[in-house]
Amino acid sequence: MLIIACLAFALASISSLAAPSPLHRMGQLEEVKKRAAAEHKPIAWIGTFSNYLAPYDKPMGNGSHAATAYAIRALQNDAILIYSNSETENHQEPAIVDQELHTPNPHYTAPVVVILTPSLNKVIAKILFTPDSQERVKIYTDVLKKIRDKSSWEEKPTEKR
Repeated sequence: MLIIACLAFALASISSLAAPSPLHRMGQLEEVKKRAAAEHKPIAWIGTFSNYLAPYDKPMGNGSHAATAYAIRALQNDAILIYSNSETENHQEPAIVDQELHTPNPHYTAPVVVILTPSLNKVIAKILFTPDSQERVKIYTDVLKKIRDKSSWEEKPTEKR
């Protein structure tokens, strides 16, 4: 009986990983900012290539496709996700995002993930492409802790006078 329960849990977990992508496009930025503020979540901006957004069942692999899939799965519950296509939308992002995507490497390896406040006024964290899956897990674990500690980044409503 325990084996059946574990198998059912594993299958449910796998099917939840195969859910449709929660990514938004750059054209939806205003909607994303409003939703992030309303849900008290940061925005996770993923700079990657569109072909890396295709379903991928090996997020622990060492390539850019795996790293993009891992970023989406790791952040989808704690942030509002938006992406820009590194091939066709390069340098069209808001200035704060563009600067972070291209620092320290102006020709970055995708994906680069920039975590920002809902107003896009402050960078909370940045995750560079990490081919080693074990190192990637450590990095995302640390970033998720930072995201979940809203006292370090959450924007306070401005007082009306």
